[in-house]
Amino acid sequence: MTRMVLFIRGIDGSEFEVTIEGPGPTTKVYGAGGMDYWVEVQARISTPTQNWTFSGEILDNNEVGLLADWLEAVANGKESSRELSFAEPDFSFHLMGSSEAYVALRIYFELRGRPPSAPAIDIEEDLWVDLQVFRADLLAAAAALRQDASQLPSSESLRGL
Repeated sequence: MTRMVLFIRGIDGSEFEVTIEGPGPTTKVYGAGGMDYWVEVQARISTPTQNWTFSGEILDNNEVGLLADWLEAVANGKESSRELSFAEPDFSFHLMGSSEAYVALRIYFELRGRPPSAPAIDIEEDLWVDLQVFRADLLAAAAALRQDASQLPSSESLRGL
């Protein structure tokens, strides 16, 4: 099983860490003969005021690559979109601003992504963590995720799971 880690640390020490496991025996496949598969995600959030974790089959194989691409584009100042969301809306990214040295990211948490102290409600984008991240650190995180994601098996090899 492939294991990938995305680790983003803000200037204030706040952290967002996502550990992505490759496909396993519980992996669900989109429809018959689908080309995408879900990967298990374990996330950890740590800020000066709160800490929590969540997990589940939250990203699909293509979204792992999209996440690496988006983070790299943001780090390089070449993003085509100021936000990135996924099929499972447990977390999403928004670019709030940038300077020459850093980018300001807001990570929204919904459904399973919310801390136990904030149960899910019908209002979206009401719970978030802001991270100011040095561009070089974000670029390194994106490159590490891209390298790890290249280890994922092809969708073709997963048929029959």
